[in-house]
Amino acid sequence: MSFKSYVTNDPSGVLNTWNLTTSICNWQGVLCNAKKTRVTGLALGNFSLTGTITPDIGNLSFLRVLDLENNFFHGSIPVSIGNLFRLETLILASNNIQRHIPSSLSDCSSLRVIDLSENKLEGTIPPVLGNLSNLQDLSFAKNNLTGYIPLSFANLSSLNNLILMYNKFEGPIPSELENLNILLQINIGENNFSGQIPSSIFNISSLLILGVAKNHFYGHLPSDLFTKLPNLMEFYVGGNYFQGQIPTSFSNASKLKVVDFSVNQFTGGIPLLWNLQNIQILNLEFCQFSNEGKNGLAFITSLTNSTQLQVFSVANNQFSGKIPSAIGNLSSQLALLNLAHNKFEGNIPESIGNLASLIQLSLEANSFAGNIPSSIGNLQKLQGLSCTFEPSVRSNSWIIGKPKPIV
Repeated sequence: MSFKSYVTNDPSGVLNTWNLTTSICNWQGVLCNAKKTRVTGLALGNFSLTGTITPDIGNLSFLRVLDLENNFFHGSIPVSIGNLFRLETLILASNNIQRHIPSSLSDCSSLRVIDLSENKLEGTIPPVLGNLSNLQDLSFAKNNLTGYIPLSFANLSSLNNLILMYNKFEGPIPSELENLNILLQINIGENNFSGQIPSSIFNISSLLILGVAKNHFYGHLPSDLFTKLPNLMEFYVGGNYFQGQIPTSFSNASKLKVVDFSVNQFTGGIPLLWNLQNIQILNLEFCQFSNEGKNGLAFITSLTNSTQLQVFSVANNQFSGKIPSAIGNLSSQLALLNLAHNKFEGNIPESIGNLASLIQLSLEANSFAGNIPSSIGNLQKLQGLSCTFEPSVRSNSWIIGKPKPIV
């Protein structure tokens, strides 16, 4: 009943069943063991509850699940939470929880899932959280956290997902994270991280998602990056200071679905991409790419093999020459095509009218000749012609990457 007394608003009436005339194991949102003798979980997500988390929460020593996601809890995480040594799942995402992450959380030695995303947490990550050897999924996304990634995180040998995006973290990525050899996702986009990405990170061959967008990283990406990360499905490096050419191994990254190289200082040509059959989003805009190399614009033709392509942008680069007529053979799912602010010339291919799913088509600020092809009239879904994306596109969610559900 202590929990209920700290709730100041219960618009759905979920706690109405919480009364002394009803068995506690019949209270809505309460989970019990098979014998109905112990409370093992509080599952009260998505009820719009307002209040604070009772400091007596630590008395529920048999608790394994605490899920208060998507409510309006405020105040701090009680220090007493460290008493819950059986706790396996802690989900407090999408609330208004403030102040610091308590160091006592490290005493919850059974924890497998911590999701504190979308709150108002401040301060640094307690290094002692590196002692949670059973932890599989960790998300602190969308808070106001500062400081560095603790070196102790290299001890989280069971970790699958590390999601720290949309905070104010700084400093380098610890090279010691290569010890996390079953990691599936690193997403640290939209922070103030800096330096070069340690080469050891590219040795985590289990990675499916690597997101470092909108930080202050620099340097060259290794040519064998995608060979070392053969399972990679999403790759976000946009909004940094990377230089050099796209890794040659990119052409064989057959599992990739989302790629963002945008807003960097990359140069050179684009390799042939015949093997990117699963690519859905390819963002190459706001760099210094050109026709350099023997392939020229043939990479556009090679994308005709990418039947799931939905978004393709090469805007604000140095591409020149005539657009291949094969552009009309791109994916039937293509909804966004942005070729603006380059040096393309000649006629716009009539075949562009074959892209029946196009919603936005931007061709402006080039050197095209002739008339707009009449075939564009076939694009019944088109909402904008030569309606370029302003630099604000760089803040779109697919540039940074969306945190994947961790439970």
